[in-house]
Amino acid sequence: MVELESLEAGARSAEARGDWFEAAHLWGQLVGRWPDHGSGWHRLGKALAQQERWQEALECQRRSCGLHPQLGWNWFAAAELREQLGDGLGAALDFRQAAWYLPEEAWIPDLAKRAEQRHGLGGDDLRQGLGPQAYRHWCERLEPALPRAGQPLRDAWWHQEAGGCWALWDGGHQVIERHRGPWPPADGWVVVLAADARLRREALLAMEEAVGAAERPAQLVYPNEDRLDGQGRRHDPWFKPGWVPESFWSSPWLEACSGWRLGWLRDQGLGPPPVGDPTGLFAWQLAALARQPEVLAIPRVLVHRWGDGAIAPAELGARAAALEGQLRQQGEAVRVSPQGRQGQYRLQWALPAPPPAIQVVIPTKDQAPLLGQCLESLQRTTGTYQGLEITVVDHASREPATAALLNRWRQQLGDRFQVLPMGGPFNWSRLNNRAIRAGKAPLVLLLNNDVEAREPGWLEAMAAQALRPTVGAVGAVLLYPDGTVQHAGIQLGFGLGGNSAEHPYRGLPANSGVHRQRLQLLTGWPAVTGACLMVRRQLWAGVGGLDSGLPVEFNDVAFCLGLKARGLHNVVEPAARLVHYESQSRQGANSPSADRALLRINRRFGTAMGQAGPWWPAACSPSHTDGRPLEFGNYR
Repeated sequence: MVELESLEAGARSAEARGDWFEAAHLWGQLVGRWPDHGSGWHRLGKALAQQERWQEALECQRRSCGLHPQLGWNWFAAAELREQLGDGLGAALDFRQAAWYLPEEAWIPDLAKRAEQRHGLGGDDLRQGLGPQAYRHWCERLEPALPRAGQPLRDAWWHQEAGGCWALWDGGHQVIERHRGPWPPADGWVVVLAADARLRREALLAMEEAVGAAERPAQLVYPNEDRLDGQGRRHDPWFKPGWVPESFWSSPWLEACSGWRLGWLRDQGLGPPPVGDPTGLFAWQLAALARQPEVLAIPRVLVHRWGDGAIAPAELGARAAALEGQLRQQGEAVRVSPQGRQGQYRLQWALPAPPPAIQVVIPTKDQAPLLGQCLESLQRTTGTYQGLEITVVDHASREPATAALLNRWRQQLGDRFQVLPMGGPFNWSRLNNRAIRAGKAPLVLLLNNDVEAREPGWLEAMAAQALRPTVGAVGAVLLYPDGTVQHAGIQLGFGLGGNSAEHPYRGLPANSGVHRQRLQLLTGWPAVTGACLMVRRQLWAGVGGLDSGLPVEFNDVAFCLGLKARGLHNVVEPAARLVHYESQSRQGANSPSADRALLRINRRFGTAMGQAGPWWPAACSPSHTDGRPLEFGNYR
């Protein structure tokens, strides 16, 4: 007994000194002499874990649990080691054992659930986008059930076969009737499928269910899709947004599957969709969309496609030409070219000659290095743009370095560089409004002093968008210095109450493939950040400028919602990609004015603030910016 007590005392003393090698040695001697000493095995496991000898430590903890199964903390230690070794399922079981013996520790079951989630994800990190293993886990365990196959359909669902024959499908896609003629004899729906697309057995039932639940009668429906690999396994999902024109133009999403109300097609004088001609079908869809049908996005994966989705270059070029022709008929002076191999497109609008003057408004308070970097980047990337005017709104700067910097730029740019001194409490809206009122250029660019431009062409691309009659505010893709996304639009309907705003895709790599490379494409959003926002001066005046009652937060959102209320689109131009050193020039997170600002904007735009659609895919969580499906909402 004296020897046992001596070994225990020595081992605990070594632990207190942080000498884990000596502690492991002494605890090892102890359990070697007394192999039924459960506490000794537990302490030996702890000492080995400190040396990152994870497997040996786990074996010790398992031995201690076998000797004293009622000691919940031993199970807890084993669970932590299983997590370290990547055994998520084993960790979950051990956490549940610990919770059984430690009922007062109500937080332990949450760890078991987290371990089960990590096991299902197989190492994928949802914060970096939906990975292959995470999607397989969703398909197998979390995807909501579809209607039971084989039920009768209420409507007639027709599909045009090769040779012009119309096939009427039942709820399991079996042909129950065929008809020859320009159109089927009975009203209902026309289902258009790509050659490599296959409907799930329950797809028509799910479409009919969604149509029946819709608030307004739909004339066009489309579902989400994914792909099947060589072994028939599902991968590469595409969770699609609702109807947003600019987003659709850059990444048309009707090719795999669409359903069209037959009576509406007849009323519009449209002929049947071409069969066996993908480019002709694309042109037909564009012509039908120009008639502005009532569109319903179905947030279910109802169709699978084979292959990698690559389209032959000649066909891509033909489709780009068809899209360009249709948009030009709609008054869009745009040039369309393929971007990638899967049917995405780059859209470029032309600037008039000479290009319009632009007033760049940059509020600042000292922070000379940041402001200097911003101005240098402007000069470097836009120096050839004629008619660029810079107004720096100096909010009570005091540092000599700031005065010297401003004086140097006055001398360098002359009348093209103005400094507007302003005092009083910081109010971003008031600073910008004052500067805009002092200018005359037809275009205005709001720019934070912590934004840096690195490549030329961004200003011209934003200006060309801002001149489009249907566009309100134009935003840019802003990256953190590490290359991840800070801003690619502002989405509404976020937060616990669903009445706040967030930056979708924040923190994802700039080249992320989430939502079919949406970060690289022209997209429409309800709002864009004022850190880099271009707008026509007459629109700024038309909505009454920026709300000075929102001095820090949500002023850009309120401004964009004012434009949206006038029927205008707010877009993000992907060719404008800049770096944003966010919140280095003022207080960032936990601003004391945030709650007041949220209350104010909800009083004014309460309905709009709660709407995540059509911009955000309805199948995706409104509580996370990474684009994960709804069912992953509580995964960490």
